[in-house]
Amino acid sequence: REWEVRYAAVVALEKQKGKIAFRLLFNVLNDSNISVVAGAARALAINEDPEVIDQLKLFMKKKDYVLRNNAIAVLGLMKYPGAVESLIDTLRDKNPLVRENAIKALTAIRDNRALGPLMDALKDKNGEVRAKAALALGYFGNPAAVEPLLAAMKDEQRKVGVNAAAALGKLGDSRAIDRLHLDRAARGR
Repeated sequence: REWEVRYAAVVALEKQKGKIAFRLLFNVLNDSNISVVAGAARALAINEDPEVIDQLKLFMKKKDYVLRNNAIAVLGLMKYPGAVESLIDTLRDKNPLVRENAIKALTAIRDNRALGPLMDALKDKNGEVRAKAALALGYFGNPAAVEPLLAAMKDEQRKVGVNAAAALGKLGDSRAIDRLHLDRAARGR
């Protein structure tokens, strides 16, 4: 199996540093095998080299959505705050999978600059993106998310409402708890 050979090469490159190793790992981000890509992402993430970060930001602007997705995933693994603005920009990507991955990366970094854009993502046209945004807001622990999450509980897609309720539970804000109890009482439960 060819992918196993490529994966072994990635593991070997993980221990290397320098431009050649990074260039080879970047090339692997476009591999067809997810294990190989994940290995390259992990190898790049442990090397917080500024050149790596700059290259990943460039990859986020490429036409190939797989490459954009993989670059976003690496930045999320790195938890690099300097990538927040680029990740926020990616929340407007035409591909919903890319937007979902950007939400995951922003959640891993947990920089409050992402709070407003994540609240805006609760209104995304894609239900999975809205659901991921709802869940993400719970991890930020910021009470500013309470009202948007309460509104998201009424989303047409059940998963969005469930994730919004879970996020509100994490926030533990009394406004959310009171509203959740009122909504439950109004439904007769």
